[in-house]
Amino acid sequence: MPNNTQETNRLKSVMLSAIRSTLLTIAGLLMLTLIAGCATKADYNYVNEAKKYGNKGFAEILNGDGTLAKNNFHRSTQILSSGVKEHALKAHNRARWQSGFNNAFSVAAQVGLAVAAAKSSTSANQQQSNAIKNSYMQASDQLAQINSMMSNEIRKSQMGIVDSRTRSVDHNVWRAAVISDHPISNSVVRVRTDSGSCTGFFIQPRVVATAAHCFSNLEQPWVEHDNLSSAESFIKGKVMHNPVVSKIRHQLYENSANCNSISIEGKCVTYDIAFLVTKYASTGVSHLPVLSRESKQRNVLFNIGYSGDLNNGFYKRIDYGCSASSEEHYSNALLSYDCASAGGNSGGPVLAVVTKGSGIHAGVVGVHSSAKNDLDARMAGRAFAVYLGMGKDIYRAIVEANPGSGNPALLDNL
Repeated sequence: MPNNTQETNRLKSVMLSAIRSTLLTIAGLLMLTLIAGCATKADYNYVNEAKKYGNKGFAEILNGDGTLAKNNFHRSTQILSSGVKEHALKAHNRARWQSGFNNAFSVAAQVGLAVAAAKSSTSANQQQSNAIKNSYMQASDQLAQINSMMSNEIRKSQMGIVDSRTRSVDHNVWRAAVISDHPISNSVVRVRTDSGSCTGFFIQPRVVATAAHCFSNLEQPWVEHDNLSSAESFIKGKVMHNPVVSKIRHQLYENSANCNSISIEGKCVTYDIAFLVTKYASTGVSHLPVLSRESKQRNVLFNIGYSGDLNNGFYKRIDYGCSASSEEHYSNALLSYDCASAGGNSGGPVLAVVTKGSGIHAGVVGVHSSAKNDLDARMAGRAFAVYLGMGKDIYRAIVEANPGSGNPALLDNL
């Protein structure tokens, strides 16, 4: 007959085997619950739908139909707005369901282990009961760890979406969100520093134009591209980082003793222009064509930028249908125009829609420098942009210092 030690070991082995099987079953069910409840790519379909209308908007600009272009941009914004609201609600409900399911399994598992331990203890002596109790306590601790792990994963994967990753869409009478991978949109990027962010745009595959006030000589900026190849990555704010290998600001922006235009905080807006050379080419090697300052006259204008007053600048914004001011102040250096803009738009492109031959084209005439002081009325306030030609000398200098980054003569005739 087996002695007490042998019997204790046998019972302990049986109990541990049962506990392991129970833990594996519960862990598997909890993992299935987590996977089944996680967000799927289908949750982000609204981004692709919004992108479709954003691309149509740019196509209609180049077709010469401004009304249809604006309608498409605003339709894109509406789809995005309703999509993120529905996404947030689904994520919130999913997180609650997952947590409840996880907790229910944990309670059931604890009860099951307690019942198994009680049955195993029947007719057992004190030594055997102690061995069973120890096995039960170990299994309970393991189950608690699994439960905690699952709960943390649920909170990270779901509540993170609810609290910060889905993006509400602020509305504005003039500006629509830009959800598009059209070459015009791909050319416009965010310019970052440790102290803030602006807008910039590629005028060559590796050369970005922006405003001089967007970074100091002591700061090292970098460029961020929206990642619309993945709708989920876009909504979660996973941008493509592009290092800057060379930078140049107009030397007269801070050092012009006789500023012939507007001076803001001692800085001369006339020379508020800078260029960056990036390590990598723009998305799709997209870049905006440049136009002369005369292109602003009698042509429709529009600007694109990361307006900080809407969604903290998360989305690009477009204001299509602007025009140059009838007052031609500082005409040799600055463009005065009536597009809506705000902090974050600085460094973004001001584009004109022009007819060339039998086609319609959109190209850059200036770099946005200062914002309007009234965003509610088209004619109230005034925005200023620096003509690209004001930076022709520093553009040539940076391109020649970085062979292969662009055409040194690009701005010579502006």
